Amino acid sequence: MRKISYVLALIITVVFLAGVSFAAEAKKDAKAPKEKVVVAKGEVTKVDAGTITIKKAGKTPEEITLNVAPETVVKIGKEKKALADIKVGDKVKCSYVKDTMAAKSISK
Repeated sequence: MRKISYVLALIITVVFLAGVSFAAEAKKDAKAPKEKVVVAKGEVTKVDAGTITIKKAGKTPEEITLNVAPETVVKIGKEKKALADIKVGDKVKCSYVKDTMAAKSISK
């Protein structure tokens, strides 16, 4: 009887510690910083296989180069297109992650 109580107490302790571990991991994931997505409008000055450079419109125009990944959504009107369909001189609107300069979407 004493052996069963010992084993039962050991099982309860292990389950409790596992629960605490999972809760700490979930809390750690919840604190992950959210990526800041920025929108820019401008004229395309360069396009190649993995990047697009645009001259931002506004009072202080500047050129930004965005990294384009396969998951980047490229649209012309309402149709999904490829980056190759965007040409130098096109006016575009891009949303991108400010820290990594990774393009989320490009629309014309």
